[in-house]
Amino acid sequence: MTGALLVLGCARPPTARPNIIIVLVDALRPDHLGCYGYRLPTSPAIDAFSTEGVVFTEAVSVADWTKPAVPSLLTSLYPSQHGVFEGSASDTEGKITSDILGESLVTVGEMLQGAGYATAAFVMNAQLKAFLGFQQGFELFAEDLGEASQIIARFLAWLDDRPGDRPFFVYLHFLDVHWPYTPPPPYDTMFGEYASQLDLAAHDPKALRQRINDGELTLAATDVLHLVSQYDGEIRAFDDQFAELHAALKRRHVLEHTWIVLTADHGEEFYEHRKIGHGNSLYEELLRVPLVIRGPSATPGARVSTPVSLIDIVPTALDVAGLSLAPSLMGRSLRRGLEGGALDRRPTFAESRHKYDYARAIRASGCKYIESFKERSHDRNEPPATRFAPSRLRDPARFSLRRELYRLTDDPLETIDLSEREAAVVSTLAAALDAWAERLEGGGRGESGRRELDPATIEHLRALGYVQ
Repeated sequence: MTGALLVLGCARPPTARPNIIIVLVDALRPDHLGCYGYRLPTSPAIDAFSTEGVVFTEAVSVADWTKPAVPSLLTSLYPSQHGVFEGSASDTEGKITSDILGESLVTVGEMLQGAGYATAAFVMNAQLKAFLGFQQGFELFAEDLGEASQIIARFLAWLDDRPGDRPFFVYLHFLDVHWPYTPPPPYDTMFGEYASQLDLAAHDPKALRQRINDGELTLAATDVLHLVSQYDGEIRAFDDQFAELHAALKRRHVLEHTWIVLTADHGEEFYEHRKIGHGNSLYEELLRVPLVIRGPSATPGARVSTPVSLIDIVPTALDVAGLSLAPSLMGRSLRRGLEGGALDRRPTFAESRHKYDYARAIRASGCKYIESFKERSHDRNEPPATRFAPSRLRDPARFSLRRELYRLTDDPLETIDLSEREAAVVSTLAAALDAWAERLEGGGRGESGRRELDPATIEHLRALGYVQ
């Protein structure tokens, strides 16, 4: 809370502050958008929007799926700090529970609300329910809204009905591009039709994805093309809705004094490393995300190649709102890059934790280094934050370790592991990872707590392929 009070101490009068909208498209890969060089017309509206703002070409997430990534976006903390890693798991009594976003954490909604902003969230993702703590800082938290058109309609209705004397902060979370890929006509055939053994509408989505990822079902080239064509169709369907949103804001004369952040929580795998979906690894196809920011002082059409992270969104939002940045925030403001200046180059970090596995990665100087730890044994009653503490990870009696090193400038698809050949680079990056982890531990490691899921949430998660 001290950090939040520091943020609020420098507030400008409400009338001087811009509005802020975060548009998050779950599982959207940047390399499937025209403004990032994709050859197919999946995103004409997003491409046009990108010419009005700044495209960050090397933006990355801090995690490989929604549950840990979105809390990081909302708090500017890494997953090990906020403690939210697990989406659904059976406890010792057979109940299905999920990590919650702890009340002690301060979200960007709370920071801006305390500074006089009207705040609202319009969300479609069962991982981000209000009763799991994600409503913090939002005067209105509307969830389970359906497809993009419904989310946009609810947002615009709120926008039209709210008093006009306060700036607003809105978080929009769209699920239209998420697995399983079932775009409606004509989007289902817009990017080709391929013979495939995969019937995405008929199969249990979790079972199908698990069979592929476990190597029980091998995909042919046409299967991958089919998946990609359906994914691209979903992007185009969303893009048409995004065009409607942009036009509606323009008609309401909102764009002139509003910052809009378009991004994703993570990417998506299409068999690049023999897996599909997300939540599987820390490879580039899962960590790279789009980041396009448009606002009153942004340089139209600019492109920034300096690596940036999702944890930079909160500091940027606070900065453009004229608020001071609490030292507890792990990210940095991108405002200088938005306004034509140069950003300092910094390493970016990511981490992933699934049951008995923990992985962390660093991107620096054109290289990507990944450490994957697997528990040899564990005490189920010991909290994960303690089990996976940095001081324990290096103990070979507790964890096996796999190292991977890739030169992204030469090998962007991460196909050639150089960890055995370039020991000096591995040593340097491993030391940087250790220093980063120690900094997180020094600031306190989050233990989020868990809450039992209700039947409706479980069914939604089953439809998304998280629960079988």
